[in-house]
Amino acid sequence: MAISLGSISVGDFRLGSNTVNKIYLGSDLVWERVNLIVDNNSIWGTINTISGITFTAIQGSLPLTGGDFLTGNHSGTTNSISVNVSTTLFEEISVSLYKNSILEQCISRTSDGTMNFTAITINSSDVIDIIMSDGACGLT
Repeated sequence: MAISLGSISVGDFRLGSNTVNKIYLGSDLVWERVNLIVDNNSIWGTINTISGITFTAIQGSLPLTGGDFLTGNHSGTTNSISVNVSTTLFEEISVSLYKNSILEQCISRTSDGTMNFTAITINSSDVIDIIMSDGACGLT
């Protein structure tokens, strides 16, 4: 369902929760709701792949090197989310998993490999942030 407000229209409008998923200016999409944000704040690490959750990227793509980010939409999961990383010079890096702005888990490592987060229930309405930082968990 789309609601038109002159040359601005709102698409995918859910009346039950009043959630706006897309905003158009004329026929141009100018804003789209995202529920997945992957951010690489590390100068040492690269996020190579993410598995255990199905998502569609809206902006950005993997792999993510330092300073890169990805936004997209996921459909929820009860699986363990895995993040494959590589690091230069084997400096310590950490990857944090947030659900609705609350830290769920953080994993640190000093080598290339896959970080496996313990499975939690993630609904499609939940906003998930996966953030890579330099240093150990709790120190970044």
